[in-house]
Amino acid sequence: MSHKPTVETDRLADEGYVIVDNELPQNARLMAEDGEQEKEYKIIISKQNSQVQQITVFYVDIPDDRLPIVKPSSGRIIDNRTQRLNVTEGQTYNNKLWDFESAGYELFKADKGALKGKYFAGSPEQQYYVYLTHQTTPLKKEHHVTRTIQITMPDQTQQLVTQEAIVTRFGVHDEVLGSDIWQEWSKEVLPEYIPTPIDGYDTLTIPAEQVDENASDRSEKIVYTPQTAKIQVKFIDQTGTELVSKELIGKTGEEFDYDPTSQIKSFEAEGYVLDKNTVPADHHFLAGTQTYVINLKKLVAVTPHDNSKTESTIEQIKSTDDEKTENKKGIFAAFKGYFK
Repeated sequence: MSHKPTVETDRLADEGYVIVDNELPQNARLMAEDGEQEKEYKIIISKQNSQVQQITVFYVDIPDDRLPIVKPSSGRIIDNRTQRLNVTEGQTYNNKLWDFESAGYELFKADKGALKGKYFAGSPEQQYYVYLTHQTTPLKKEHHVTRTIQITMPDQTQQLVTQEAIVTRFGVHDEVLGSDIWQEWSKEVLPEYIPTPIDGYDTLTIPAEQVDENASDRSEKIVYTPQTAKIQVKFIDQTGTELVSKELIGKTGEEFDYDPTSQIKSFEAEGYVLDKNTVPADHHFLAGTQTYVINLKKLVAVTPHDNSKTESTIEQIKSTDDEKTENKKGIFAAFKGYFK
């Protein structure tokens, strides 16, 4: 079964209405298998004298601190860029947005109806919003602060240590406003410098130092200062007895002028001879206390023994031996006569 709403539409047309939208399919038929199911189709009509509707598109300048949830009151409406479209009822429209990028803006969000849509009969005036943010170009500034540390080593050679801290500041160039927006400068630190420790010397540590954008380059000096040093020179004999000692006091690395020769000669005059001398040829104080030993040996005179008694003993032994020899000769002579 088919139905064409010709009679109804003709009557409505006589009353000044026009068809805006007709959902009834062409050649619609009521099929037996539809059973008790009901189907509804709409035919939308409108008065001919109210066919035009106004669509308004507003552009809203949104500050970054109001993102990401936005609404019309979140920013400032750019009045001179508002678009107004007159759309006939039932007409589908497509809106070309304002070229906001050339003005330094970028799109954050746009209502769907701001780009395209369709006006239905009886609907109120439509308002749509396009939310824009400012295009920005990142900016960065740096302020370099250098600290030069001059180090005088114990041998008077020079060393240089350079430290650098970079204070930074970030910002953006706002393409809409045409101005730069800056954050605060950072605070940086020149690190603590601890010189290499050397035995026998004192030195200072350069402390850490905070610098800002107003800081200038600076320099520091480090000098190794020698500590007090001692030398003990001991004269010892072969029994381990300390005969005499000499203490020298100076500074680490400093030359000393002590010569033990005269002291050795005085002991030689007393019958000593030099066995070993550990005093170094390099006469400089080392770190702390150093002990050097000069070993001496005492010569002992040996007294010869009395040989007269020994000689008489030898003579006595010799005479006794002669007597024994003569006795042996007599015995052999007696036996010789016996065995004839």
